[in-house]
Amino acid sequence: MVRDVSTVVNIANTAAAFTINNLASSIQINTGQSVIDNFDLDINQILYENPALYLDYTQVPQSTLTATAQGTGTTANNYRITVAPDDGKGEFTFSGSGLNLAGKETFAIGTNPNYIISGIVEGEAYISDQSPCAGLIYLGGPMINPSTISMENVSEGGAGPNAGTIYTYQAYANGTSVDCTTDADNKFAIVTSGAGGGIGTLLTNTTGDHLFNLDQTNRQANTSSPGALIVISQT
Repeated sequence: MVRDVSTVVNIANTAAAFTINNLASSIQINTGQSVIDNFDLDINQILYENPALYLDYTQVPQSTLTATAQGTGTTANNYRITVAPDDGKGEFTFSGSGLNLAGKETFAIGTNPNYIISGIVEGEAYISDQSPCAGLIYLGGPMINPSTISMENVSEGGAGPNAGTIYTYQAYANGTSVDCTTDADNKFAIVTSGAGGGIGTLLTNTTGDHLFNLDQTNRQANTSSPGALIVISQT
């Protein structure tokens, strides 16, 4: 008698590759409410145990990561990230770990490892007359795309929704310095406070965390507390 038996043996001789899928390219905060985004952690082979995923320790304050589904299968792991208005802004990197059937461990996300937190909380604010050149205000964290910011200077009357003048974003090359003599009518820039030039280094579409009023005439008129009233929003 002859009997044939066959089976499939999965030989996991290389570590598993992890991929983040369906995560928003930028998670944007523009109200006082938290923002939630759901995404997947996909793996190219079956694991021995459930994988782990962590947020970047350099994000301060850190957002909240929740596992909504877990398993050892290739598409069994789903997550939710909850971003509060005060959470750290910028580009960050996930870390993770997972053990495959051969005991080989993966320690990093190979594809799409980064998450970006951006945005500002929309609303009114004052550019203090005591700030450098009476033109600098903190935005609450680094910007990702300053060209999406809208500023209405209520202290300068105009045709804006709040009876102020609409200022537009002025893009400079990264590293350009501004000071109290800088003048651009009805313009603002995004800068990093305290780095050169007496005011800061302009950071275009990167991680500047302050807004600077480039209109010298309006800055010179900002002489009394609480300062120049502006309305900031993001499209």
